[in-house]
Amino acid sequence: MKYLKKIKLFESFGMNKDICDRCGGPTGNQTTMSMFNDQVICMSCKEDEIKDPEYDAACKADQEAYLSGERNYKGALLDYKPLERN
Repeated sequence: MKYLKKIKLFESFGMNKDICDRCGGPTGNQTTMSMFNDQVICMSCKEDEIKDPEYDAACKADQEAYLSGERNYKGALLDYKPLERN
């Protein structure tokens, strides 16, 4: 039973969300983490994020944090504002 508390805590953060943290639209049960912050985003927002000129730098920062032992990295830009959609 003591393990149940740990499972519940872990499950409180879910990648499977119905609503995108960034755009507020439906996810269609396909989500991923943003490279810029800790938002769980839909694939449409991910496509937009990849087009951001700072995306490669955010990926590098994420990788460096992971390699240095950081397992709770919150992202390169916590107050990230996405580019306007065309």
